[in-house]
Amino acid sequence: MASIVRLIPAAASVVLIFPAVGYAQTNAPEFEPIYASAAVGWADAEDRYLGVKYGDTPLSLQISAGYRYDWNWSVEAAWQTFGDIQANDVRGSGIDRLNIKTSVNSASIRARLWFPISEFFEQERSVVAFVFGGAHATEISRSATEVLSQSQYLEEKTDYGLNFGGGAIVSIGRFNFRGSVERIDLDDTDSSIVSSMIGLEFYF
Repeated sequence: MASIVRLIPAAASVVLIFPAVGYAQTNAPEFEPIYASAAVGWADAEDRYLGVKYGDTPLSLQISAGYRYDWNWSVEAAWQTFGDIQANDVRGSGIDRLNIKTSVNSASIRARLWFPISEFFEQERSVVAFVFGGAHATEISRSATEVLSQSQYLEEKTDYGLNFGGGAIVSIGRFNFRGSVERIDLDDTDSSIVSSMIGLEFYF
């Protein structure tokens, strides 16, 4: 966890420069600058261990919060956890058969670009599209058990890389429903996690 905390200030110094390229809308209506969201979904995860490549579709949970500079730009931090990524009775090196289980928790900081498209709908700010990109620090805890000998190997590490994605927010009354797709690249294993989530976003 300490390694994740150390990443946030360094990544923030990079991400915070992006709003400078946005344009200020001085005549735009007022908006709530602070927002938070909670989402749940499923992930398509690929991992690799000692040359063995495997995949799974674990549950994904995410919470995030951000600050919106204007109608177009914001910066946000997110934390995401995944259910166990598992592969049972897969072939390892030689004649070994392995049961592999991986736990993943990821923290990220990123810039979000908003595309309000309310002019196509009757209600103001009824639909907003967005894209985002930034940096992540992901803690990976992996255990591998040999099926025959029951010998167990444990590995814990932190992976740093990029994450990006996009989605849309649909406002219905007081509720803001958010759907998104996000990709986390794991550089050390040349693997990735792609998650599809739906949740609620709140403005303050």
